[in-house]
Amino acid sequence: MKERQANFFRAPYSDPLRSIIAEVLNEFQNYETFFKLRNRKRKAVDQATLEATISAVICDLTHCYLTEPGGAVFVSLSNQSLGRRWRYRSKAENKKLSDILSILSSPELNFIVMEKGNKAELPDEQNQPIVKARRTTLRAAESLVRRIQNHNISLADLTFSDEEEIIILKDKKKDSWINGQLVSSAELLNYNDNPIADRYRAELREINSWLRSADIQTLPQYNHRDVRLQRFFNNSSFEIGGRLFGGFWQSGMKAADRHHSILIDNEPIVVLDYGQMGVRLAYSHVGATPPNGDLYSIPNPIAANRAGIKLLLSAAFFAEGPQTRFPQGSRKYFHPKIKYEDVIRAVLNHHPALRGVVYKGLGHRFMFMESQILVALLLELKRQGIVALPIHDAVIVSKKAKDAASLAMKNIFYRMTGLEAGINVE
Repeated sequence: MKERQANFFRAPYSDPLRSIIAEVLNEFQNYETFFKLRNRKRKAVDQATLEATISAVICDLTHCYLTEPGGAVFVSLSNQSLGRRWRYRSKAENKKLSDILSILSSPELNFIVMEKGNKAELPDEQNQPIVKARRTTLRAAESLVRRIQNHNISLADLTFSDEEEIIILKDKKKDSWINGQLVSSAELLNYNDNPIADRYRAELREINSWLRSADIQTLPQYNHRDVRLQRFFNNSSFEIGGRLFGGFWQSGMKAADRHHSILIDNEPIVVLDYGQMGVRLAYSHVGATPPNGDLYSIPNPIAANRAGIKLLLSAAFFAEGPQTRFPQGSRKYFHPKIKYEDVIRAVLNHHPALRGVVYKGLGHRFMFMESQILVALLLELKRQGIVALPIHDAVIVSKKAKDAASLAMKNIFYRMTGLEAGINVE
């Protein structure tokens, strides 16, 4: 089975799960007493850390068992890793974690199964020694599984801790070779606290708190308690990116399943999205008004494919220099004899105001403005008592809230861009 990285930000939502955690903690401390592992009582701060660590481990392994029985999570137990100050690390990832896990996995307690990682010298293809690390893995053991079953624990008994960092800042992407493939990825940055991040965090905590209290129902295979959102910023800047990620409707559910899988306020849902968001934000950037109608519909036969134009324009906004080839995935939408230059010329002839916007690397800034609009919208809908689940440039709301939410979307967009918004209803 595939292992996933441990997530020690999971927390109990229900009393039955809190009861299990209390039992585990009690047996853990009885074990310490019986084997005389401690000479004196823990300080209050150390006791709090112990309780937080056991809670986090039990919650994550409960989640793992419920989503993939027999599955495992992996952790790093190196002192170098656990001793490092890191804003994205849980309090459970402390220097005592290894000792705590050892007791929880002892034959006497048998709450977890732990297979410790190690480093071993293995031969490569040329029979030269290489050092390969094996990660420490954890899975729910019999004593924990029995309690999960006896208490009828489900995903709805789990939530996320407020301790988790929800404002994520990433470095610029860098290319590296992994298993013979070129992979582009960006590292997380351990940024210093600052007023901008503090404001974004406060806004998102308000939204997350509102969603946690909302009347949301789902099919049993989805966790309607998993409503925690995070904002991801890119290129070492809090003015680039900023999109919202997280929540069961984004991370664990296919778009085609949303309508028959979610109820809000005991009502069916609709999806409202901003039509042609990227192009409208580009027009706002240059202070121009877009033409009427579908902005991806170009009145020229060589650029008559809407899906292809949408990909082409998006790539042109993100590109930092002139392009001469069709962006990835767009070639199939156009006749084989049509050249990229002819299509982009037809597009810009229809949108002359955007000639100075393409190939300037402005796409991430447009994405930032999109995310600012969505955050402002979610806060406004909360003020009106409307529950909304965001999906980048769209929101999921109940059918009864459709008209009020659509009006709020238009008002927020006009306030922040000076332009009229197009709203699509699914």
